[in-house]
Formats: sequence, structure tokens, C-alpha cells
Amino acid sequence: MDSGKIYFAPHIVSNHNTSSIMKLVIIALLPTIIISIIYFGFNGLLQYVVGILSCVLFEYIYCRINKIKSTIKDYSAVVTGILLVMCMPVYVPIWITIL
Repeated sequence: MDSGKIYFAPHIVSNHNTSSIMKLVIIALLPTIIISIIYFGFNGLLQYVVGILSCVLFEYIYCRINKIKSTIKDYSAVVTGILLVMCMPVYVPIWITIL
């Protein structure tokens, strides 16, 4: 039955860290990225590049302003940029992608 203890995540012990998991997510998203770039052409590629670079840049700026350790090397900002671009129409203006 219930022992009255509260357990916090992670509940599964693994050798994976955030960086390795994010790399696997990026690899899993690659087929969709490639197909969307083929289908939408240069504008699709531009959206991905701008989305990824802006997420990485904003995370870097946020960490510098708040004087905390940068988490750019764990690829979470890259995954965020990819997913944000996938949620937007491909012909949205670039400034909206950056915003």
C-alpha cells in the first residue's frame, strides 16, 4: 500500500542526460524537417534556421542577464526552436518567428 513517501522525478534510473535525450529528439525530428524543407524550399529552411538561432540566442541572453549557468549545450533551445517553427505556418513573417 501507500508508504506515505513522496518521490520526485526522475522515476527511472538511466545513463541518459538531458543532452543525449535532446540529441535523440532532434534525430527523431530530422525526417520531418527534411521533408518540410524539400516541400517548402528556401523559406522552410530559413524558418528553421531563424527559429533555432533565435531560441539559442534568447536563452544565452537570459542566462547572462540572470547570471546563471548557461544551458545551451544541452540542446533544449534547439529542440524548442524546431518545435516552434513546426507549429507556425511556413510563410509567416520572419519577425514573428524571432518574436
